[in-house]
Amino acid sequence: MRIRTAPALVTAVLAAAIVVAGCSSAHPAASASAAPAQSSTSFTMPNEVGHVLQDAQDDLQRVSGNSAYYSRSHDLLGNRHQILDRDWQVCTQNIAKGATVSESDTVDFGVVKLSESCP
Repeated sequence: MRIRTAPALVTAVLAAAIVVAGCSSAHPAASASAAPAQSSTSFTMPNEVGHVLQDAQDDLQRVSGNSAYYSRSHDLLGNRHQILDRDWQVCTQNIAKGATVSESDTVDFGVVKLSESCP
């Protein structure tokens, strides 16, 4: 009678080796070195005046190369919160078109609802 534990044992050893290799210290070091490089980038501020707020935010994420880039916005006609960004249009931006935006800068859009006129 022959027992077939060798293939199962080989499979288990290979699986363990793959898991250990995936947890090696080389991966965190590579990730750590990649993160600061992206956060230290700068970009040229586009003109977002007249755009829908959501489109302006999407554009900043595109030009910054950071899909999680965060900008601010405030209501120019009151103290309303911008819950649905697609319902608001950009009237002002605190950083001029063509200026260099660094990681320490915060882009702030002055907005009104789409049905309203910019002041």
